[in-house]
Amino acid sequence: MNNIQKIKKIQYLLRFLWILGIAGSTMMTACLPIPATNYPTNNVAENKKILLFENHVYEPHIRTIQLNTQGTGQAEQGLVSLQQSKPVFLSFDAIQSEGEDFRAKIIHCDQNWKASTLNVIEYLNDFNEFYLRDYEPSFNTRVPYIRYQWQLPKLKISGNYLLKIYRDSDEDDLILTYRLIVYENLVAISPKVFFSNVLEERNQKQQIEFELDYQGFQILNPQLDLHVVLRQNQRWDNAIIDLKPLNVRDFLKKIDYRAFDGENTFSGGNEFRRFEVKSTRFLGFNVSSIRATDTSNVATLELDESRANRPYTKQPDLNGFYEIDRYESQSQNETEADYVKVTFRLKSEFLGEAEKVYVIGAFNLWTFTSENQMTYIAESSEYQTDILLKQGGYNYLYATQEGNQKGSLDTFEGNFQATENLYDIIVYYRPAGQRYDQVIGFRSFNSSQAR
Repeated sequence: MNNIQKIKKIQYLLRFLWILGIAGSTMMTACLPIPATNYPTNNVAENKKILLFENHVYEPHIRTIQLNTQGTGQAEQGLVSLQQSKPVFLSFDAIQSEGEDFRAKIIHCDQNWKASTLNVIEYLNDFNEFYLRDYEPSFNTRVPYIRYQWQLPKLKISGNYLLKIYRDSDEDDLILTYRLIVYENLVAISPKVFFSNVLEERNQKQQIEFELDYQGFQILNPQLDLHVVLRQNQRWDNAIIDLKPLNVRDFLKKIDYRAFDGENTFSGGNEFRRFEVKSTRFLGFNVSSIRATDTSNVATLELDESRANRPYTKQPDLNGFYEIDRYESQSQNETEADYVKVTFRLKSEFLGEAEKVYVIGAFNLWTFTSENQMTYIAESSEYQTDILLKQGGYNYLYATQEGNQKGSLDTFEGNFQATENLYDIIVYYRPAGQRYDQVIGFRSFNSSQAR
């Protein structure tokens, strides 16, 4: 073998080893586990929407967001049992004539509603991108819309989840986000509602106390491993976060949640105001006028007044909820119910530029936005705002907000200890070494029934 042949043989050998090295590294990369996807809560891309880990609508033409199951109303609170056998649907309307390509993803979160470090395969059996192919246009309505419906997949573990809807394949082109809590019934919760222990608040606030029974479920360090959240009427803006136990009776496997400094109390508020626009032909409850134009229906509510300084009056309500309904037909409310531009009116003196007035309820996800902010009309001495709502019955309240402070019902609704409210107790559990916050208990109860 001459020198040229030797050189060529060495070149062939080096080339073979180089190709083998690339193939090996590719195979090794393919065998590595898929890294967990982290969704930043404050990453702002240029000209893009900001992802918020809360119930939020990113475009004003998206309306009537609902989370429902077939045959049970529990999922209407954004909570679903891990053992839930009936399908769960997220639905919403888009005020437009033609459908769009919307997609969805499910993000697993910790108890503080931040993206967890879990890999998708640890909480979901499906590929985490879902096409919203189930949609239907409205029929015979002045306001055209498309109703979308998405059946949620079965989830593997309990915990907090964020449902993210976006346009086409662009995850930054957000449409809406919605919080979902999947829970297990591994502990028993026995709640009671009392007068506040703070003497000067006894007539205005409701104190929530409860006992947690964990027989049959091992909790080694309740003070550190348990985190409790209390909610009133579905609201997140005034929820009590991470309530700590007062007493742990380990020999009985029971934990007492009681307090004496007001940390477990809610302002009672007042019974909800309500109105009905179930028909566009005649006046519903609390509606002073209704008329139809070529392009829309317009309803004006009766003039509301402050109830803060009036005696408490018990009256039935939906605890802030709403129901889609129409008298003309009962068969296809989802696509035959029309939209109505509803004018809210509140008699009041001007509160000043700093204090804003809002209409709030489950219909707008309890958020304080520019749409439900009211404008003062000096000529008639009243606050007004117009909100586009689907035909049905609605509960609402008037709240004020100053700067970045929490919204308050004090100015126009008042607070009464006797008010009927719906409460949720959510129990999170994360022992040492576990990588996610498990929801081991949930209890929903009415304040009037738990006294």
